[in-house]
Amino acid sequence: FFRFPLNIKYNDVKDLFYNKNIIVRQFIDFLIHRILKVDSKNYPNAERFFLNTTSIPIYPALTDEEVIYIIKNTKNILQIINRD
Repeated sequence: FFRFPLNIKYNDVKDLFYNKNIIVRQFIDFLIHRILKVDSKNYPNAERFFLNTTSIPIYPALTDEEVIYIIKNTKNILQIINRD
């Protein structure tokens, strides 16, 4: 694996992570039903997951220092968004 999913809205945190030089992504790159032009109302769980999940980097090539940096900043960002 190379990404760890968090249950937080991507649009709410992407800039906060970017400002700390941490590249986050939506956990899912695309939804198949959207590609097939199928009505999204038939897939509410997929839509909710897509909108409310952000993944942070986690993979073997990260150094211990990078992992600590990501964890520290993730905790700080979670505290910031939970205050609002």
